[in-house]
Amino acid sequence: MAHAGTTSLPWVLWVILVLGTAFYVNHHVPEPYMDEIFHVPQFTRYCEHHMEWDPKITTPVGLYLLTLGTKTWVRLVRTGTFFLPVFASFAAFLWWNDGSVVLGDKSHHQLALHLPQLGYFFAFALVFGWPVVIPSLRGPWKYRHGIQAAILLFLGLFAVHRYTLEHPFLLADNRHYTFYVWRRIVKAHDVMPYALVFVYTASAMLWMRTLARSRNALWIFGWLVATALTVVPSPLIEPRYFLVSYILLRLYAPEPPSQLAWMELVCHMSINMVTMMIFGRHPFRWPQEAGWQRFMW
Repeated sequence: MAHAGTTSLPWVLWVILVLGTAFYVNHHVPEPYMDEIFHVPQFTRYCEHHMEWDPKITTPVGLYLLTLGTKTWVRLVRTGTFFLPVFASFAAFLWWNDGSVVLGDKSHHQLALHLPQLGYFFAFALVFGWPVVIPSLRGPWKYRHGIQAAILLFLGLFAVHRYTLEHPFLLADNRHYTFYVWRRIVKAHDVMPYALVFVYTASAMLWMRTLARSRNALWIFGWLVATALTVVPSPLIEPRYFLVSYILLRLYAPEPPSQLAWMELVCHMSINMVTMMIFGRHPFRWPQEAGWQRFMW
């Protein structure tokens, strides 16, 4: 009985946190905000059996439920043959959708070769998962690791020099973390984009070293390919594009010692608490638009 109570405690705390966050947001932001002004009317039309598509919505209906079901199926089937119909279906979708991966407004969501996205992903993974990779700092570090680091540094510097993209949304939308990270860190000095390659390389090597303790080389290679196919084609930098790859990375990495796990939890809760406080209590206005704007991910 005591074990059952201990096991259920995290779930109880999680439900309380989710409900508390929902009540907080509904209290401070009762009206539809940002993309919700498109999604709410779209949902209402669907409930009325009107299937007209709003071109401002670029995410297919039911995509997240389909993704969840696909992941579950993958875990059950555990065979490579499953992926053949997935790839075929995706290719058919691209053909039907004129080569675009989004619906609706395609002009701002064109495919691109944005190689530095892999570096941005590993920086994101380091910020949110640093307690997980701390044990990997311990040796032994061998000569081959130095060779790997040099190769990654060269490729990273080349990618930043030739394939850095600045999406108009990244430069104009000051409601997101990425706007400030780009202006105040990445573009703080002409040298900074190149200096940060050392951070990307260190994070990549630490995460690969961490994964190698619980996954084989084939799994790591498959994850790297899937991550690259997910983030590299996108010209826009957004944390949500990193989430699926990061969640898989975190789930399959070895669990850190309990002290580090608690540090990870406190870090995540602190970031989210600050974000929600600013979102709810510190709205601001854009001169060119009516209504309040709010800071968010």
